[in-house]
Amino acid sequence: MIDFDHPSIQALATELQADQSSITAIAQACFEWVRDQIRHSSDSQLNPVTCRASEVLEY
Repeated sequence: MIDFDHPSIQALATELQADQSSITAIAQACFEWVRDQIRHSSDSQLNPVTCRASEVLEY
């Protein structure tokens, strides 16, 4: 359910890759952003439980 073409996902991807100099650095920046910024809905007992990447960013 990675709706990579959603405008909010595209905007975040553009932001995350802006200062990176390699594909590896971009992948690391994306991984670290998700690791540090996204709480897993079921682990954190959040509502609503999200599925698509754009929903995760919205909630």
